[in-house]
Amino acid sequence: MKTLSISYKCIATTDTLCYTLYNVYDGRTIVRQSRTGDVIVLDKKKYLVVHADALPEVYKKVVDAKELIKNGDASGVSEAVKAVGISRSTYYKYSDHVFSLAEGALGKKVTWTLLLHHESGVLSTVLDRLALAKCNILTISQDTPINGVANVSLTFDISELEMSFEALMNEMKALSGVKKLTLIAME
Repeated sequence: MKTLSISYKCIATTDTLCYTLYNVYDGRTIVRQSRTGDVIVLDKKKYLVVHADALPEVYKKVVDAKELIKNGDASGVSEAVKAVGISRSTYYKYSDHVFSLAEGALGKKVTWTLLLHHESGVLSTVLDRLALAKCNILTISQDTPINGVANVSLTFDISELEMSFEALMNEMKALSGVKKLTLIAME
């Protein structure tokens, strides 16, 4: 039997529930907690990515209602379904099965190594730029600078990246103090 490593984060809350997205590190399975608290194991091979325009309007409204609840624009399911024009039963029928790609996708993790000039503020500038692009830093490891250059390893999540990944890499390479940037891994 294979042992799996699972991480989780709360992706939406109501007064009594936390909808949780679990990330299973075997790369094949997503585990989600439903509104009833049951754990649902979802095989990624059984999912399709379909453009919203090809789906009936009710699915879009369920996603919109979930967004209202998640963002705090609606105090609960009743208020959210009234705002989007669907019934509570419709919401509950589809809420565990329909979600936006960003909500349902596993986070994309990237690891870079950088050679940075040993100057005040260089690493801070790199981290600030990643934050502006909506990257979430997961780990930072910096070696002791030798000959005026420090080796830095960064692992970060790009699931909410607001630009192309290639544009981000080019922008980072152009920053003052960045001597070299190497992509080590991307999940």
